This record gives sequence, structure tokens and C-alpha cells, in this order.
Amino acid sequence: MISNPKEELKRATFKGRKRFEESHCPEIFEALNFDLVVKRCDFFGDFISQFDEKLKIKSK
Repeated sequence: MISNPKEELKRATFKGRKRFEESHCPEIFEALNFDLVVKRCDFFGDFISQFDEKLKIKSK
């Protein structure tokens, strides 16, 4: 498993003519099923849990 896929894509395409940028793939994000990604990706699930906790703290 790649622990940081975004950075791995940036590293792998660094010397290429077309470097990876997050904004290159909006159609991929439109097709994602959020609940399925949270369920299957531990890193993303952990991020969402931590983010939710921070939102709870700010809303008090």
C-alpha cells in the first residue's frame, strides 16, 4: 500500500512533461463514492475522523 499516493504521483511525474496536479482529475472526484472510500481507505477514514473531531471542538 502506498502511504501517501498524492506525493508518490508528484514524485513519479516530476521530470515528465505533464506533472501531476490535484486539479487535473476533477472527474475522478465526481465519480467517487465517499462512504466507500472512507470504508476502504484507512488513511482517509482516519483523516475524516480527525477532521470531524476538530469541527466539533470549533462548534462549541
